[in-house]
Amino acid sequence: MDIPQTLIDKAVSDEVRLGDVYKIELSKADGIIPKNGYDTRDKFFVVLGFDEQGNVYGGILFNSKINQNLPTLIKDYHMPISAKVYPFLSHDSFLNCTKIFSLTSTHLMKGEKLGTINTTDFELICSTVCSYPNAVPRELKRFGLI
Repeated sequence: MDIPQTLIDKAVSDEVRLGDVYKIELSKADGIIPKNGYDTRDKFFVVLGFDEQGNVYGGILFNSKINQNLPTLIKDYHMPISAKVYPFLSHDSFLNCTKIFSLTSTHLMKGEKLGTINTTDFELICSTVCSYPNAVPRELKRFGLI
C-alpha cells in the first residue's frame, strides 16, 4: 500500500526544523557530481527554508574542502564549520552558500537527521546565502530567506 504524498508531506513538515542537518543521497539529477564512478553521493544538507506549501525544502550542502578550481567569488562564499561544535562532522568542513538545493519531503525523509545548526551559525549562514551577489531572489523568496 502506497502512502499518500499529502500524509508524507505532513509527517515530514511536523518533524523538520530550520537548521536541521540531514545526510542524504544525491545524484547528478540533483545537481551534484558523483565521484569515483558512482551514480550517487552522500551529502550533508542544511534546511534553510520551506516553500509555501511546506513540502519542498531549500538548503545548502557541506563540502569537506573547498575546490580550489572554483572561481574566487564562489570560494569566498564557503563558510567554515567546526567539527568541535558539530559532533556529526568527522572533520572541519565548509558550507557552500552559493547554491540552494531543493528537496521534496519524500527525498528528505529518506535521509538521516544528524543534528541541528545553532542559532548564531544559522543566522550567519542565511545572511551569507542572501548576500551572495549571484543569488537568485526568486529562490531566496521561495524558501522565505528574504
